[in-house]
Amino acid sequence: MTKKEKLQAIIKQLEAKNTDNKLDQEIIELKKLAEDLEDSEQMKEETNQPSNDVNKFTCNNCSGEWEFAKLGKEWKMTDGEFIRHCSTCFEALSNPLPPEKPKKITFVCDYCRTQIFGICDRRHVNVSMPNELGFRHGQIYNLCKTCTRKVQEYNRGDYVSELIYKNPHLRDKYPFDSDEERIEKEFGPIWIPDSGRYKT
Repeated sequence: MTKKEKLQAIIKQLEAKNTDNKLDQEIIELKKLAEDLEDSEQMKEETNQPSNDVNKFTCNNCSGEWEFAKLGKEWKMTDGEFIRHCSTCFEALSNPLPPEKPKKITFVCDYCRTQIFGICDRRHVNVSMPNELGFRHGQIYNLCKTCTRKVQEYNRGDYVSELIYKNPHLRDKYPFDSDEERIEKEFGPIWIPDSGRYKT
């Protein structure tokens, strides 16, 4: 016999004895107690039932909801949170696609002036000016595989450090500026090869 059934039996006994209506208050209190007990039992049943959300997880990569059978990898963070990846995302992240090979095209090499079908190497050149090729220092030119070895690649950092090395007085003249800012203040705007214009 459950608690609820015992309470109902007691209430029936009291109602049978209550001929002169002296026990009305006690019966009402017992009925409320029985209702509270019924509600608490229902809540226990609801909490004991396994919910579908407990058996699922959310992938941190694709934001999809999956069952734990599809769990690829799980990391516990220092704050107690979990990072979970489904098996599809984990496989894609751990085995990325190989980089695409450069496509062969027909182009004219700016160094040897011949038309070539192959891989075009677009490169910033570091040349002294003037030169017989007509190249401008820091600009981009199309070069074939053999000519890339003949031309030095332009490195803006090297160019800036070389100018600072040749002009050490700039560090004393502009003590709180970066090397690029010192050169701009002294010589004017610096050539930006990527855009084909001067920095303003």
